[in-house]
Amino acid sequence: MALNLITNQTASIAHRNLVQSDREMTNSLAKLSSGQRVVSAKDDAASMAIGSRIKADVASLRQIQVNSTQAISLLQVAEGAQARVYDMLVRLKSLASQAGSSQLSNTERGMLDTEYQQLLDEIDRVAAGTTFNGTSLVNASVNRTLGDFLAGSGVWDFAHGGLEGANLTFSQTTDANSNMIFTVNNGTQNLTGSLASNLLANGAFISGTAVRLTSTTAGDNAYVSISFAQGTNMVAASQSGRVTVANATGANGLSYNNFRFKVGIAANPSDNEISLNLRGINTKALGLNAATISTQARADA
Repeated sequence: MALNLITNQTASIAHRNLVQSDREMTNSLAKLSSGQRVVSAKDDAASMAIGSRIKADVASLRQIQVNSTQAISLLQVAEGAQARVYDMLVRLKSLASQAGSSQLSNTERGMLDTEYQQLLDEIDRVAAGTTFNGTSLVNASVNRTLGDFLAGSGVWDFAHGGLEGANLTFSQTTDANSNMIFTVNNGTQNLTGSLASNLLANGAFISGTAVRLTSTTAGDNAYVSISFAQGTNMVAASQSGRVTVANATGANGLSYNNFRFKVGIAANPSDNEISLNLRGINTKALGLNAATISTQARADA
């Protein structure tokens, strides 16, 4: 018996074309829905590689936008704390001016000093309580003591920022009017400041005070702050002396928080960051930890 095979060639061609059209339509819909011309490597391998790198950069830039927003929030928190402390410093100066006037007795000055000390405590509270994501922002502390330089007489708290180099040399002299002249140098930068002799009684500070040494170079914002406890005797240090201290990080100088905000995707990591040091605004960092206005002389100081 003969066998016959009947094929509908026209239908086969139409089916093949239908399958191909469906495949192309699926590919087009994938491109339309994703918004990308190249969906897979088979579309264009070279373009796929380039597009993948661009896609990664775009994702990083979007995160950088988030980083910048969060950095602004962090700085706003720190700025708010600084503004509150500034308001309290204005009030402290007003109280000192009032207590320094002769129409008041020491009893009344003691009443003013009560508010004065409460404001100092509030400054420390604000500095300690200002945090962002658990990180302290403005509670940096001064913890380098130069007691040895004073031959054991009194305490100096020494802090500095913006200075280059690993070591600083320090000297203290007096001028013709017995004012105290302080100098710090690291080999390239020179900073100086002075305190009036009337802040002393029998060679000792009548109240806690501070001096800020500034750079002698125009445009250089480096500084050194030295705070003195009440009773610190300067007689032993009236001659020029020198001491070497470590750079302003960690336990040997001014402890502060360094923040680095990632704001770019350049090849060099240092080109992608904005760096900021937030220094302390507590009473010790401001040189006010031993301040009082209980007497007219101390209020004047």
